[in-house]
Amino acid sequence: MSSSAEEHCCESFLFISPYHDDLPPRAAHLGGRGNPGQEQQLRSCLEQLVKTRQDIPRGEVPVRLHISLKLRGKNSQGTVFEETATTEDVCLSGFLCGCTAELAIDSVVEVYLTSHEKDCVGKARIVHSNSEDAPLRHYKCRFIERTGPWVLQ
Repeated sequence: MSSSAEEHCCESFLFISPYHDDLPPRAAHLGGRGNPGQEQQLRSCLEQLVKTRQDIPRGEVPVRLHISLKLRGKNSQGTVFEETATTEDVCLSGFLCGCTAELAIDSVVEVYLTSHEKDCVGKARIVHSNSEDAPLRHYKCRFIERTGPWVLQ
């Protein structure tokens, strides 16, 4: 979903009621705008927002921590890569990091702490990306396998 679509969905509300004849006057005095013909457009936009939302599992709070990691795997073109990445935040089950490699959603990378390069932390799945065209891309990664020490226990 493009950012302009997200902005459009958030800029106004459409009150949905079984009493569509009463709706515009009531919505107008509450600051509502839009017409009932846009109901389907709003519903599809909200459905897209719900589908793309990535929540952290309840009980896990991200900690802003900059940790140097080494990521290994295959990029979106299928080429093997190895790159150093820095986390922006971490939690027990994953991390948010920036790196220049172009990675596909659902791809799996091996994760190493650069301070313990011989020990693999585990494997993580790319669950979200928010910088498709930028030189530095940000990826939300969730561990699918933990085999070594992680910064949070």
